[in-house]
Amino acid sequence: MCRNQKIEKIRFGLKKKIVCSSDLYDAQPSTNPKPSTNRSPWFENNRGLTEGYKILLPGPRDILAGCMACSLSRYTKLLVATLLFVVAVLASTTAFAKRTVSEIADRLRNADDFRVRVQAALALGASHSNAAVSPLCDGLNDSNATVRTAAAAGLGRLKKRKGLGCLNKRLKSESNASVGSQIKRAIKDIGGGGELSRAPNGSTKWYVAVATTKNKGGRRASEIDAIVQAAVRKTLLANQSIAVAPSGETSSQAQSIFSKHKVRGYLLKPTVEAPEYADAKLTIRVRLTMFSYPNETLQGEFSPKLTQSGTPSEDIRSENELIKMASKRAVARFIRVAETTNN
Repeated sequence: MCRNQKIEKIRFGLKKKIVCSSDLYDAQPSTNPKPSTNRSPWFENNRGLTEGYKILLPGPRDILAGCMACSLSRYTKLLVATLLFVVAVLASTTAFAKRTVSEIADRLRNADDFRVRVQAALALGASHSNAAVSPLCDGLNDSNATVRTAAAAGLGRLKKRKGLGCLNKRLKSESNASVGSQIKRAIKDIGGGGELSRAPNGSTKWYVAVATTKNKGGRRASEIDAIVQAAVRKTLLANQSIAVAPSGETSSQAQSIFSKHKVRGYLLKPTVEAPEYADAKLTIRVRLTMFSYPNETLQGEFSPKLTQSGTPSEDIRSENELIKMASKRAVARFIRVAETTNN
């Protein structure tokens, strides 16, 4: 309740709003628009005001005097609750930063309080660790929808392509619309939105899986992997005789494919060597190692090297373009060998 029980009714359109005329601001007839000498400069709200009142904005002293007495609006309460939640998550993430990935994973899997599991999922997503993928994938099966959402968000932030398999699998069975939306966002963040894959059909000769790229340079592995995956998969899909496995496909899923289709399987493992800058030149080498699939018997390797002159210092854009070109050339060599082997 307000300290001063005098209440003024002001109509906004069809709704009534009850205000404290002395605690937070003055409500005065429009015939006297000047504010009280003890109040802040007034603000006239002309939209929907039907009874001719001028509304004075509260000053700092007014707010301090009245905020404890007058109840908060629904929207203010929501804002405060949201801010408190954000602060709690940030504080917990800082606390989790002092723990190992395995300790945080244990919290995600076994904590009774769902809020602790949510915070653990967010902390794992910020860890940049390959070891965080498995517990986050487990988190997608949590009984609590908020935890599942946090696990999907964590995988999206982690940007490890190994997480695409469990995200795509969960998306097929997820009944909660909010969780499903976050899973789709995570897949897109990782680079699997509109996944570059194709199931075998009657004209398929080869079924090709592409492993996560091994990056030997100093740039983020997820960034390099996204470039290579797009280049390799698009080049493979341009050939109608090739079907491409989705990222994260398990051995049992691959075996199921081969039991239904009479195709030859290959696994390609890309490696990007560290870029070399020398004599104002940039050199990029991409290795594409060829294995049988799913048995993974070594078949061969292709390692095109591209050099660009006029590049005396680090040039990320040029690195990206050369990585794309080298990846495509490696795939072209693989296809030539595969055609020879298949005949």
